[in-house]
Amino acid sequence: MFEPESTSSDPVVRPTFSAESLKRAAIRHLERYAASESDLRRVLERRIDRFLRRRAREEERQDREDGPVIHAPSASLHDDDLREAIAQANRKAVDDVVALCLRSGLVDDRRYAELKVVSGRRRGWSRRRISGLLAGHGVDRELAAAALEGEGDGREEGEDPEFAAACRFVQRRRLGQFRTRVVEDATTKDIAALMRAGFALAVARRALAASGDDEG
Repeated sequence: MFEPESTSSDPVVRPTFSAESLKRAAIRHLERYAASESDLRRVLERRIDRFLRRRAREEERQDREDGPVIHAPSASLHDDDLREAIAQANRKAVDDVVALCLRSGLVDDRRYAELKVVSGRRRGWSRRRISGLLAGHGVDRELAAAALEGEGDGREEGEDPEFAAACRFVQRRRLGQFRTRVVEDATTKDIAALMRAGFALAVARRALAASGDDEG
């Protein structure tokens, strides 16, 4: 992790993983999953954290078996300083790999937001739910808003993406005419389910009316 230079008593602090190792880990992840910049950063940070925690447990076990090892004190860095220096080196290593993935187009938050809007709408997700999802993945609010505003491109004139998603939600959740069993006060409960999913009351009523079950 760090190697002493012959010309100085200070250790040369190196990151836990080499840049090449982190880059390979990033590419493997991106080959399997769509990821935002924030997602990728968390994946790499967790990889480092898992390794460090595992190594700490192994060192504790070794100390219990062999007795504590007395290390020579550093000439200029105390343990806390060394840990902080290693943490900084790791943060820079992660920053460098994430920046490389951004430059190469492997990570693109705009594209990620557009993909999540499309997939979310297909699943019957409301604008509010999609916005919350993108925020949770660290996507910039303006990028998220642009992806949602641009979702009407290519649709028929007058088609409302929010209403279309609400209709899909009704069908997927078997509400309205898709309900398979009689439920007391079904329409009120269906509207409540739509509103909990982030749809406005007016949109919820329209979606249920379109399903043939707007009783109130």
